[in-house]
Amino acid sequence: MDPQTSSTFLEGPVSLVKKAFAIYKSRISLFLQLGVIVFLAGILYLVPAFNRSMPLFALAIIVYALVSYFLNLGYIKAVAHTEKNTVALVFQGLTALFLPALFVSILGGLAVGGGLVLLVIPGLILSLQLTFAIYAFVLDGHRGMNALTQSWFLTRGHWWAIFGRIILALIAVLVVGIVVHIITRILGLENMGPLVYTLNDEDPVYLGKVLVDGAINAFFTIPFMVAFMYSLYQSLKQKVTTSLSEADMAKARKYIKTFIVIGIVAAGLLLIFSGYIISNFSDNLPEMQNYAQFNY
Repeated sequence: MDPQTSSTFLEGPVSLVKKAFAIYKSRISLFLQLGVIVFLAGILYLVPAFNRSMPLFALAIIVYALVSYFLNLGYIKAVAHTEKNTVALVFQGLTALFLPALFVSILGGLAVGGGLVLLVIPGLILSLQLTFAIYAFVLDGHRGMNALTQSWFLTRGHWWAIFGRIILALIAVLVVGIVVHIITRILGLENMGPLVYTLNDEDPVYLGKVLVDGAINAFFTIPFMVAFMYSLYQSLKQKVTTSLSEADMAKARKYIKTFIVIGIVAAGLLLIFSGYIISNFSDNLPEMQNYAQFNY
């Protein structure tokens, strides 16, 4: 039976979730240390100097995105090694991986964007087909297009099986989040502190809730999902034992490159359109800045 056409070869979803929890538990000390950095970067926009200036607010968001991405590489390294890791060991060599990894992600993002332009569905399919590219890069040394091709190869014929397993993992994350929120609400933590912002007059968000949300994301959601995706990636590698022929590799590259080109064109048009909007409606920007009303 062709391993590319049967989802029964993949490890079961419950087993994968259990493995992810086991990895999380075994490395919880390290994850908590890394989580502190993610948490602090995630609440940078709460600093008054940042949230009262649109450029600085945007800078805070960019810093958070880059720090999270950098540490995501560290999480992947951490879950892949059974020996006792430290933050110093995780960071060792991580800087050298950052730009090549970012290049892989940008290529993947452009391909997915190109797919979304074509009636959305191709983009959704590609987003899953290329989701393991960063794992192929960090764990197995596949670079650039090779990382994207490897991810496409491993997921071929397993799209629905992988999709279902990821949905189950997200449900597990949601359940944990709900439990934490119930506890923090009973304790009154989410209504503590000053009003941070209001998206409308009836939905105030206090500092306590912002901190709880940030803590759940930094200390559980990110490391758990990395552990889960790592386990799923390893399961795919073990079950998909055939090698990719030169013809199939060329076909996959052409397929991915086509969507990358479409994504580049779409991104260029979006930038031009955004520049036009900003240049013609700049008088309305002060009102837009007050949409989220920060209160300090």
